[in-house]
Amino acid sequence: MVSNSVLLDSENHIFMVLDFIEVILFPMPWWHGVDNNDEKAVGSLFYGYEDPLSLYEVTFVIVDVTNDDEEWDVYLINPTHVEEFDEDYKKKIETNCAIVKWMGTVLNDTGAHKALVTAYVAHKDGRDWLFIDYRINIRDRKIVISAGCDNSKTDLYAKLVYDAAKYVNFIQPDYNSPLRRSIREDFKIDLPIIGEKHYDPDSPLIIDVASPQKASIVEMRLIHCIIQHGRKRMYRVISSELQKQNDKTLHYVTYEEMYPEGDKFYTDTGRMLFDVSKVTGINQLSALPYCMVKLGIRYPFSFPYHFDWVHFDELIDFEKNDPGLGVCLKYTAICINVSIYVYNHQQDDVGYKTNYEDFIIEFNQASLDIINAYPDAKLLDEKIGDENILFRSYDIDGVYSMLTLSTAKGFYVKTRISSSTTNKFVFDNMYVSSASIIRYVDYLNDFVRYSD
Repeated sequence: MVSNSVLLDSENHIFMVLDFIEVILFPMPWWHGVDNNDEKAVGSLFYGYEDPLSLYEVTFVIVDVTNDDEEWDVYLINPTHVEEFDEDYKKKIETNCAIVKWMGTVLNDTGAHKALVTAYVAHKDGRDWLFIDYRINIRDRKIVISAGCDNSKTDLYAKLVYDAAKYVNFIQPDYNSPLRRSIREDFKIDLPIIGEKHYDPDSPLIIDVASPQKASIVEMRLIHCIIQHGRKRMYRVISSELQKQNDKTLHYVTYEEMYPEGDKFYTDTGRMLFDVSKVTGINQLSALPYCMVKLGIRYPFSFPYHFDWVHFDELIDFEKNDPGLGVCLKYTAICINVSIYVYNHQQDDVGYKTNYEDFIIEFNQASLDIINAYPDAKLLDEKIGDENILFRSYDIDGVYSMLTLSTAKGFYVKTRISSSTTNKFVFDNMYVSSASIIRYVDYLNDFVRYSD
């Protein structure tokens, strides 16, 4: 008996899979559907036949793989992870069948949703098959869609199976609250939240995810949208705490915000609270996990989502097109921009102790790049000594700009920080944030620079 899918419209071949995935299959003389109830993959498999007595010509698979710990979480993937995923997935396919042609993986990111799309030809069941596999996170569930056809009949079926996979419809609950809608419209991200109030313990904003790490990221993105982009204020998170209240688990996030009025600035302390009852495995935790940005398999460390007053915005991967140039992490605050470059020029001996001469040359080249870009830049200060931090600051057309270079675990870590205002509180917060970045690089090197 088939229970994971329901035929909604026989004339148009419309099926509902797992009660929330609507699939429109194309006309075939005969479709046969079966359940897939593996512990790590639950869903439906559809086989299309030209003749019920012959071999099937197309396959269409939809499975929920949330319980598979080896499955990647597409929600947390950014472009720099795609190559790593592609290599990992190719090895996984090779354990089950011979690969004839590997076309690779791309990340489709609409802002509201991300999908990993992989195309390849594999030899299976005595035939070569063209497969297009989709991975997407919907309603905090990991969904895999695999559409395939006999490779000798791609002229007939390739576009049909591709379109069927592309236009799968995910039925969402009524999440279209004004807050969620405004964030989706203003910032092109769809945060899995339910409700409006991030301050009312009797009716708190619900974080509709199961992963603790993902819940933490959703909260931080929401706070970023509300305070920095909405209120136009600088802020930093100063504490967070989980509390049990009746049948709910509430997460209290306390933050400090600063803003100018005239020639003065003011400091407020605020708190947002979220219902994280849907998050699994948090009964033994005192707070949600700290947000970290993964750089990719090539890098033996990650970076925090925040450095005091500056907050992560974007990860840019230069390595794919320019091997050795690594990645760049972009952080922002009101009137502050930070770029952190992690790279090694494909060298194995990057380090201020192992190759100090090259360390100095790299720093001087970074300084020269600034002068070439801004010939009128004025050197304000510099600190160059026999340790793992080199520093120069500049006045660039009235804008303060800072350059530092360090090394960590075989990589250069270069930081460019600039401020577009001379307001003292902005400068002070920029200094605090830059000190946090230096402290973190010290931590990566097991080096103590600042006492508590």
